[in-house]
Amino acid sequence: MYFAYIRASTTDVRNPPELEPACREVPDEARRWSRRRAKRARLTCARCGLDFRRHTERDPAAVAFEVTGPDSLPRFECGGCQPDLLAALTAAVATLPESLPRQAPA
Repeated sequence: MYFAYIRASTTDVRNPPELEPACREVPDEARRWSRRRAKRARLTCARCGLDFRRHTERDPAAVAFEVTGPDSLPRFECGGCQPDLLAALTAAVATLPESLPRQAPA
């Protein structure tokens, strides 16, 4: 099973954050883990505790962002706890073309 998230890096407060899609592999049995074990594995929001395993629908607030926490360590927070990053992601998605060009088979 793969856990997809958006890595957000901010270099300057005046500039918009740089958003980079990322993913990491987690064991297939992670779907059946308890909430406590999922929290230890960083599969929940560090602020509100939203379980990213359970919210797989197209809910924008359930997007996982990897941000730097107050202890300078990376942690995951949901779009509901990071409205500025969610707005930046929404703006970036809005600039994509309607249909992406397909690469011709070689």
